[in-house]
Amino acid sequence: MDVSAFSTAESLIDRVISTWRAGGRPDAAEVLARFPDLRARQSVMLDLAYEEYCLRKEAGESLSLESFCDRFPTCRRSLARLLAVHDCVEEDAQLAESLACEPVAWPAVGTEYQGFQLVRELGRGAFAHVYLATQPALGDRLVVVKVALYGGAEAETLGRLAHRCIVPVYSVSEDPATHVTAVCMPYLGHATLLDVLDVGFAQNRPPTAARLILQIARQEAIVTSIPETYALPDPVLQRGTYIDGVVHLGVQLAEALAHTHQAGVCHRDLKPSNVLLTPSGCPMLLDFNLSADVQLERQFVGGTLPYMSPEQLRSMTRDEAVEDAESDPRTDLFSLGVILYELLSGTLPFGDRPPDASPQEAAADLLARQACGCRPLHQLNPHANCGLSRLVHQCLAVDPAERPRSAHVLAAQLRGQLSSRRRLVRWAGRRRFLLGGGVLSVLLMAGIATTHLARYVPRAQRAYEAGVQAFQRGDFDAAVEHFTLACNAAPDAYQPRIGRGQALLAAGHCTAAIPDFEAASELHPQGWTFAWLGYCHDCVGANLQADRCYTLACDDYQYENAAVWNNRGYNALHRGAIQSALECLSRAVELDPQCQTAYRNRALTHARRGRSASAGSAGQLALQDMELALQTGPPHGELLLDAALLHWKLDRTAAKQDRVVRYLRQAMELGVDRARVRQVLPDLDATILAELPETPTTRAGLSDHGPRLSMPHRFPPLGTR
Repeated sequence: MDVSAFSTAESLIDRVISTWRAGGRPDAAEVLARFPDLRARQSVMLDLAYEEYCLRKEAGESLSLESFCDRFPTCRRSLARLLAVHDCVEEDAQLAESLACEPVAWPAVGTEYQGFQLVRELGRGAFAHVYLATQPALGDRLVVVKVALYGGAEAETLGRLAHRCIVPVYSVSEDPATHVTAVCMPYLGHATLLDVLDVGFAQNRPPTAARLILQIARQEAIVTSIPETYALPDPVLQRGTYIDGVVHLGVQLAEALAHTHQAGVCHRDLKPSNVLLTPSGCPMLLDFNLSADVQLERQFVGGTLPYMSPEQLRSMTRDEAVEDAESDPRTDLFSLGVILYELLSGTLPFGDRPPDASPQEAAADLLARQACGCRPLHQLNPHANCGLSRLVHQCLAVDPAERPRSAHVLAAQLRGQLSSRRRLVRWAGRRRFLLGGGVLSVLLMAGIATTHLARYVPRAQRAYEAGVQAFQRGDFDAAVEHFTLACNAAPDAYQPRIGRGQALLAAGHCTAAIPDFEAASELHPQGWTFAWLGYCHDCVGANLQADRCYTLACDDYQYENAAVWNNRGYNALHRGAIQSALECLSRAVELDPQCQTAYRNRALTHARRGRSASAGSAGQLALQDMELALQTGPPHGELLLDAALLHWKLDRTAAKQDRVVRYLRQAMELGVDRARVRQVLPDLDATILAELPETPTTRAGLSDHGPRLSMPHRFPPLGTR
């Protein structure tokens, strides 16, 4: 489909609506009967139905929203949400007051607005209208323009988020007189999860195949305008079950939320209409207008009642907001749980907003229903196994402490529901009668083969064990080759991946090791796998990625190891987070009082803190930690250089010069030359330099392993978890 198709349909709809407004009888069903091709256009049906509803309400008719929406079963949910927003804006005086501005003159389709040619309207809400548009100044590229009240804050938030499943921002401009902004975003299609609910549950029963999601995502989309990065659908959506497809979407949304939460942003308005589907079926988070952002002072209060967490609803029923309700990331996990429950069952877990109730009354009613719980998911959809049902219900817990600890953890748990074994169980469950006839013959053949198979060692296991042996004897190149064979023979096993990653790191190929550690962390999300991935990112200077992995290892998976806490502390020091660095390094020392590297790093951290401190306590702590580092293990040249540097900068005693000379002489005995000394201490006195030898001694010194520590090497037996 191309833009011209939109223009043709829009012209027809404009003529119909003009006829209605001139006194004609509004009847969307009659128009659809005359032009049946329009039924394939979900957006056109919404436009017609919405206009009919508004005109009939303006004429004084009393309409039941539920009965009206039932006339359009293939877009019933989308229409209900759209009309609910309309009625809310019209009737809720509190919302009108919260907008604190004159009514907005929304730009009309077909006009030029702030450099954009508006092609058609994609959606509307209380705060914004969204348009499909072209940008003449840039070759008429197709974009989406969100015209919103105070939309600059949302654009600023989105500008800090860079994730495949979060819609990026191209530009933002604001009218200073009206505070109306135009936020320009790439065009990535315009189907949402609400369309999946409308089409998938039109017959009031769950779909069976994930490809339905792809079909809906591609409906009406102008595929030629979508960036190539969103062109290829995941095999799960092409060949998997509908349950697999929903879980696949849930994994990606949880990962996107983990990214936003790490950036200090809580979405607070997750709902199906705020999740765009690209033509490849990639879910994209939309509408951060109500998000809580730690870096922004101005924030709206609100949400969509059926998807709001109990803590959000309590904020609406009280005069003052509940403490931490507006920024707790677990609020988003509750809303995601509601979305997953609805996608899997076709119903909201706690029902919709009661009709004719004020927002406060509706919030109180929903709170009472949430406290009573909801029907088990696997009873509504028998294809949803009990494990998946428990996980979704965990997200829906009234107490935030009972929900998953973080979006990272939820993503890992959902990913576990996509394992080959679980997918095979679901496949077999749908074909149990077909499979039953072959069970006896398979068992008979299996019995005959058991004796032979018992003596056979699988190829993957042989290659994996050979890789471990090569690693242990220090032949890292050979280890890489063996682990590669094991990876090819067992692509779903994490052990060969983590083995090859360790071998590549040991051989000095840090960048090449990252994909293996990433794959191992996805296949087996545990503290130690994330710790290895963080260490690998650290080695190549990817500080933020390393910090994210260390946080997962230590905080989410409770991995207690001196090496990872040391590395996390040094990473924080490198990023200038001094207090965090001190806390992490102190934890490393608690876990291993003989950890020389942690003492050294903590000394450097105290020294950094002392630069801006008025008192000398930080300097004294730095010198004390450096002495502990020298005492807890054999010294090496760089450690002695650091000791000389700290005494030169921080020592206030009369023995300062003697200590500096002694440490520098010891460093040169271990292979450090004068050029390195001058590099570390460029302002060193000539009198001290005169006391140093011209060249280092030939005695080999102990190597410096640097400020980071390698994780303990682990090679779990193949086939274990």
